[in-house]
Amino acid sequence: EECESHGELGVLGLGLVGSLQSLEKSSDWAAKAHRWLEVWSKFAGSKPEMQIPLRIFRAALAFLEKGDEAALLNLAVEEREIVKQVLQKVPRRSSATDSPGRI
Repeated sequence: EECESHGELGVLGLGLVGSLQSLEKSSDWAAKAHRWLEVWSKFAGSKPEMQIPLRIFRAALAFLEKGDEAALLNLAVEEREIVKQVLQKVPRRSSATDSPGRI
């Protein structure tokens, strides 16, 4: 509520998408990312400013887990470009339990 009253949800949304870059190289990165998504969805999922960042995060997470670009097809072209830019900095991993993939 504090962020909303100061008009800062847009900044938080950018941070959420940017947090994809900092996925840890741990065996449970996917579980951590799902938990992160769950918390953000609960905290700000009903806020219009967070709809796009949450949709981008959700699609990027599905892509990282499956390694299939089809997970990104529900995003607008511009949103897919955001995901590609963000994920260029995420290390390539071989599976969802191992680590993220790469576009």
